[in-house]
Amino acid sequence: MKHRPLSRRRINDLVIHEVQRERLARIARGEIEPMCDREGFFLWSVREGGRPKYADFILPPLLYLYEQERLEHEARKEEADAPADVTAS
Repeated sequence: MKHRPLSRRRINDLVIHEVQRERLARIARGEIEPMCDREGFFLWSVREGGRPKYADFILPPLLYLYEQERLEHEARKEEADAPADVTAS
């Protein structure tokens, strides 16, 4: 039986899964800060001496993409609402 190549969608799902896993690993090592509540709870779990399962904190691809879009939208909104830095000369 011939091996079927992975579909583009399945490859994308695997990449998104690995991106999340790598972010969690870097958060656990203290290299980066959490960007959302889910990652913050993961960091809290690590700091409390637990060994959390990465799979418990990895979202399905569509939810992860939604979360990233929401975070970007909030960042753009905060940037637009921030007062312009005007320096008097």
